This record gives sequence, structure tokens and C-alpha cells, in this order.
Amino acid sequence: MAAKNDTITNIVNDRNPLRGLTAYRVSCMKCGYCGPIRHTTFDNISIPLPSGLPSVPLDVLLRTYAGTDFIDEYNCPHCSLVETLAAIEKALEIGKDDLAKGKLENDRQIIKKALAIDVDTDISDQLQVTKLAHLKNTASKVTMFAKLPDIFSIHFSRSIYYQSGLTFKNPCKVKFPESIDMMKYISGGYLANMPSEPMSAPPSPIASSPISSPILAGIGASCKEDEIPSGENIYKLKSVIVHQGDHRSGHFITYRRKEESDGWWRLSDEYVEEVKLKQVLNEEAYMLFYEKT
Repeated sequence: MAAKNDTITNIVNDRNPLRGLTAYRVSCMKCGYCGPIRHTTFDNISIPLPSGLPSVPLDVLLRTYAGTDFIDEYNCPHCSLVETLAAIEKALEIGKDDLAKGKLENDRQIIKKALAIDVDTDISDQLQVTKLAHLKNTASKVTMFAKLPDIFSIHFSRSIYYQSGLTFKNPCKVKFPESIDMMKYISGGYLANMPSEPMSAPPSPIASSPISSPILAGIGASCKEDEIPSGENIYKLKSVIVHQGDHRSGHFITYRRKEESDGWWRLSDEYVEEVKLKQVLNEEAYMLFYEKT
């Protein structure tokens, strides 16, 4: 608990305008157990682009990043303790000498206590003769933004790797707006309100999450570029970095909003020119920088 509080305190006191905080929680799909909320810091987020699509809205990418993912071969601590307890009780039924039975009974009580109090505590060193079972369950991982930075930096990973060893640049175009409302991607207490005790039946990964993660889910949705969001977590486009060229070589140019103005500059080495917002929004972005209003 102290480590988690230290992480939150450090990010609150951090003056880096790019530094933010994400929160995630893992839930076992077999027993429904939800693990503790964990936090990680970031100064930019990197999002891979879908291959084979001409374009994708930024909203879909953010909902995919701050949404639900699925993990194979997750060793659920609750399922592990339940499986281990069942093995101990079966061994006690078979019959052992008094010394062995005493050690097994000690392990049994330790596991029952862990199941009743805190399944996340590592008790492997406390067990005398028993090894905890390691299972391979499927789990869901819900990720959301816990604290947003003053400047939100987004990088798009455009590398496509083939088994042949060839690497290509993904030409998928990101449809990004001038302003975005980040409120829809913030946890807002959702992770804290997820059930932390095992449930009788595994939850539906779609019903238990406010965000559905498959990247194709919102591809057909229209990108409302003309809609101006309003609220406390509104971010306005500040700068766009564009890469011209292929995966092996190329050239970077930058679009930057004028200070205290809605005009834009296009910068390419020593060449600087004034451009319209429409040209900026039509570019194939490599990185986006949004500033909190």
C-alpha cells in the first residue's frame, strides 16, 4: 500500500508537463477474482496501428489503449490457493504419518487464512511441505488513465514486421480532431469499484467493462472532427510530427500552433511557412501533442 501511495504522491508532485499516470487491474475469467489496482507513470503513450486499414479514428485507438485486454496463462492467486487447498485435503484423506499430517495441516491453515484475509500475499515461504499450484487461466486487464498530464503526447507505432525479416511502414492514417475530451478515458473510480472478492461465476468481459477493446469495434464510427468538446479535461492540439519516407529512411516535419492564436506553422529544417488547420488535420501523424486547456 505504501508503494502505491508513493507512486501517486510522486506523480502529483512531478512538474514534468508530459508525466501522467495509468491504472490497471487484472481479473481472473475463471473465478472472477480482481487483483489490486496498480499504477504506472508515462511521459508519452505508444499505440500500434491496425494493418490493412486505410484509416482509424483517434478515439478508437484511445479506447483500445485505455480499455480491456485479455491475458493467456494468468496464474490467478485465488485459483492457485483453492487448487492447492484441495490437493492438501486430498492428501490428508489418504493418510500420512503424524509428522507429515502435522505439516500438511499447518499448510492447510495458512492457505485458509490467506483465502479469508488476503490472497495477494505471497505465502510460499510459510508453507512447510506444500508447493503452490500454478495455473494457466485467462484473465482480463482493464487499463485507464488515473492522472492526465498537462501535455498529452501520443506516438503511433507504424512498424510492420514479417516473419521473413522484412519491415515496412504502416500507412494507416489516424483521423485526429483539434480537441479531445479525455474524461471518457479516465478511470473515474471505476477500477476501485470493481469487485475485489471472488464471485460465483466469471464476469462477462464486455458487460464488466465500460470500454470494449477490440480495435475494429469502432472503425466504422464517424470521426466528428467539427464537434468541439467541453468539460474539465479538454485537450487542444498543440503540435503534430509527421514522418515522410519509408521505414528505413525519411524526413521529419513539424506542425506547431501559433502562440495565443489558431494559426499554424509548418517547420521543415530551416523552411517555415504558415498553413491552415485543415492541412494539419489531414496529415499522416507520427506523433501528436495535445495541451490541456
